[in-house]
Amino acid sequence: MQFDTILTEKQQETLNAFFSDKGKPWVLCVGGKGSAKTTALVYILIILMTDEKYKESKILVARESLRDLKNTLIEEFFRISNKLGLKLGFAYDENKQLQRIYSYVNGSEIFYLSLSNKNEQ
Repeated sequence: MQFDTILTEKQQETLNAFFSDKGKPWVLCVGGKGSAKTTALVYILIILMTDEKYKESKILVARESLRDLKNTLIEEFFRISNKLGLKLGFAYDENKQLQRIYSYVNGSEIFYLSLSNKNEQ
């Protein structure tokens, strides 16, 4: 999927590292608040959810706090997806109970969860 959005050099570097043929299973993004780490990850997720090459992928995204994950990554995913014309209910759907986003485009799924004690959510 091609994006009209201009990514920063670091964001493009992150995407290139993740999708390189060298098969890096993990990419670590480090930066301060507002350094666009979340945006880079959202574009990775959108590619995984729309490209047939990654058909029926199971993707796990975790963060210390589920609240923080929903307020940052998930919100940004919805915002950017909508901006790219990927509409909720048509291109993908969310099941909040299962903490899952399902892609109608290629059958991939994002599961999001907290790394902390469930009672502390």
